[in-house]
This record gives sequence, C-alpha cells and structure tokens, in this order.
Amino acid sequence: MLKKATNLELQCQELAELVDGLKRKLSAFSVSLNSKDQKIGELKRLLREKEDILRAKGEEIVRLKSNQNHNENLHLRINQLENEAQRAKGFQQKMEEEHQRQIGKMAKIIEEKDKEIDKLKNENQALKSQNEKKKKAKTSSMSGPRKKHTKSVELVPMISVEMLDGEAQGSEVPRGLQFLKKNRNRLIENIVAVKPIADDLLLFIGRHKYDKILQAPTEYDQRRQLYDITEKGGTKLQEEFYNSLLKHEKYLVDDLEKLAK
Repeated sequence: MLKKATNLELQCQELAELVDGLKRKLSAFSVSLNSKDQKIGELKRLLREKEDILRAKGEEIVRLKSNQNHNENLHLRINQLENEAQRAKGFQQKMEEEHQRQIGKMAKIIEEKDKEIDKLKNENQALKSQNEKKKKAKTSSMSGPRKKHTKSVELVPMISVEMLDGEAQGSEVPRGLQFLKKNRNRLIENIVAVKPIADDLLLFIGRHKYDKILQAPTEYDQRRQLYDITEKGGTKLQEEFYNSLLKHEKYLVDDLEKLAK
C-alpha cells in the first residue's frame, strides 16, 4: 500500500509538473497572441495611414490636373486677347490715318475759303474807297449860302461763292462744268459708282444729303439725287463731282467726250 501511495504521489507530482508546463505554454501562447494582435493593430493603423496618404495624393493629382486645364484655358484666353488687341490696334491706326486725311482735306477747304474771304474783303474795301471818293467829290462840288445835307447810302455788293469761283476760273466756264451740263441725261442713266462718288463728296454735301442719295429707293433715283444735289451745290461742288467721275467713271467720261467730238 505504501508503495502504491508513493507511486500515486509521484504520478500526482508528475501531473502537477505537466500542468505547470501546460500553464507556462498557455501563458506564453497567450502572450504570443497578444503580441500578434498588437502587430495586427499596428499594421491596420499603418494601412489606414497609407490609405489617407494615397487619398491625399489622389486629391493632389486631381487638383494639379484641374490647375493644368485652367492654365491651358488661361493661355488660350491670353492669346485670344492678344489677337483682339492687335486687331484693335490696326483698326485704331487706320482710323487715325483716315482722321489725318480728313483733317488735311478740311484744312485745304478752309484755306480756300480763307482766300475767298480775303478776296471779298479786298473787293469790299475797294468799293468803300471808291464810294468815299465819290462822296467827297460830290460834297466839294456843292456851293451856295445854304447847303443841304444829304445822306449817302453806301452800297456794298454781295458776291456769292459761285461768282468767286467764276472769277477764279476766268470768264470761261470750266471744262468740267460744261461736261456735266452737256451730258446730264447720259450721266444720270449710266453712272454706276454712286456710293464711291457720294463718299468723295461727303465733306461738301453733308451727312443729310449723303444719306438722301444712298437711301433713294432705286438705283436710278440714287443717280438722279446725286446729280441734282451736285447741280444745285455750286461751282466748287460740281468741280469735285467731275473730279470724282474721272476717278471712278473714267471710261464713261471718255466715251461721252468721244461722242461730243
């Protein structure tokens, strides 16, 4: 019995040692599991960080692409604005050239009118001097105890622009005026370049008459308006009309002059 008890005691001791060993292994395994869980948690945390970084990079790529498209659109707009500015500059230059040309024409017209005015002043001054001389001669010739005072009226003739133009050209009617008068009906029937001629005469006839010519209902009415306005505008306007015909209707003028021979 004692031997059997000893064996049981040994078996119990062995079992106790085995249980302790199992406990130690279980504890070590548990520690290992906790360590693995920690590693898994750390990996999950790193994974989330990488996902956040990847998401941020994706957003950055989208933003950069958007900026690139915006820059391309901005570049296209800049080119468009530069082209528009270039066209505007060219138009402005043309307008300045046209303005200078119109100023030159107006200066020439003003110079001619100033000459006409000076000539009129000289003629009026000569008439005044002549009237003064006549007045003095009449006063000195009067005698007697009673002198009757009379009022003399000084007459200053009015000289029209047409008369002045006629004097400037001499006693002969200018060739252009003769041509216009002689070929009135043929010109009204055959003039083609109504608008270019009206453009040349714009400074002389004004915008109202210019529009009246071009707004006539038919081409014949336009030609007739053009001729009637120039015919009533005086010698200077008729000369400009004739010069414009030579410029825009040279063949028509040549044909009509050949018919007159």
